[in-house]
Amino acid sequence: MQRYLAGLLGCLCLPSCLTAEFSTVRASLPLAEASIHRIEAGMDLQNCLDILGAPTSVRRADDGWRTVISWEWLIAQGYGVSFSVPIADQASASADYGSNLQDLQQFRIFFNAEYKVVEISKDGLR
Repeated sequence: MQRYLAGLLGCLCLPSCLTAEFSTVRASLPLAEASIHRIEAGMDLQNCLDILGAPTSVRRADDGWRTVISWEWLIAQGYGVSFSVPIADQASASADYGSNLQDLQQFRIFFNAEYKVVEISKDGLR
């Protein structure tokens, strides 16, 4: 009986399809924690750029008088597995499982009109 079930299971698996997918995406490099901790209120723009390098965005803050310089980076990872078995001429049974993780990080520095640091925001940093 066991040989019969094993043979039947083997026959069912022959036309089946198993796929797996793994992916990792990085957009920009994360800032070094040691560099982030060196930024202090009152520093000027040039000192900040010397420590952190080029930002990913520069914009005017919502209040209209401050400038915001941001460094953003994204790390996305995912995997997926799917299994499909034909059960008739134009029908099949399938099962899928997967996971996607996205981690967007941001470090912002707010400057006053004289380009001195007035606020530091570590939103999204862990």
